[in-house]
Amino acid sequence: MPDRIFRVIAIEKGEVPYTLFVTWEDNVQALVDVHEYIDRYQTYACLRDSGWNEYDPQVGEYGGTVDWIADEVDMTSDTLRMLWMFQTEQAMHPKDFAAWMEGHGFSLDSAAKALGISRRMVAYYKSGERTIPRYILLACRGYDVRPVAA
Repeated sequence: MPDRIFRVIAIEKGEVPYTLFVTWEDNVQALVDVHEYIDRYQTYACLRDSGWNEYDPQVGEYGGTVDWIADEVDMTSDTLRMLWMFQTEQAMHPKDFAAWMEGHGFSLDSAAKALGISRRMVAYYKSGERTIPRYILLACRGYDVRPVAA
């Protein structure tokens, strides 16, 4: 989840199905692919297939959600921001972070040492309690490709 709420001020469907063009209150405008959520969660079953074309998204009350079908189906603004951050590699997905740790056989302590951060932050990142910033994503990638000593 983003570390603060970014309220949506405008929303429209993208040209590609299951994409939304979102404008947040901080003037970030982005195309967000919501296909993962539409497919995964039963809440969005009515939006699958022809339902996507049938219902138009609306900015919910106070910009905290995007709503379809007279407020019956919604997606939070922070979910949209999180998806955009993962899709544009502004942040790392917690499952990717956990896979990186597992792939290296890292405990919380050894991952913290490898990244130069606290054990507590590693636990937050792994659980998804805190957004994993881009510099950690890049550090993980860098760790994976570090040169072998001659």
